[in-house]
Amino acid sequence: MSHAALSPEQFHFIQAGGSTPEQLSSYHQIRHPEERKTMMAWHKDTGKIFTIETAEHQRRQGMATAMWNRAHQEAGRNPDVVAPVHSEIRSGMGDKWAHAVGGVLPERDLERSYRGDE
Repeated sequence: MSHAALSPEQFHFIQAGGSTPEQLSSYHQIRHPEERKTMMAWHKDTGKIFTIETAEHQRRQGMATAMWNRAHQEAGRNPDVVAPVHSEIRSGMGDKWAHAVGGVLPERDLERSYRGDE
């Protein structure tokens, strides 16, 4: 899939706090419709990103940025959805991505961050 083919709308949004098993979490989610390993989750109250992952074969294709954009679209349309914000716990790849996508970046907590990808 090329960058040009990516659209935030192609990802599924799951709002936290509902009654289905997927919604019982404290985290809103953005999921790729076909690849279970490609997803993003952020806390429904703080907005702090808990995880953002892409399947290995989908890396460096703009998936994480498309999920970030989709999450911000949902927050813009729905007052019950807090927009995601970057966490201080970021892998090396996650830190590079966070700098590239922008937004407020808290200082990275190196003691608690995964560093095997640096």
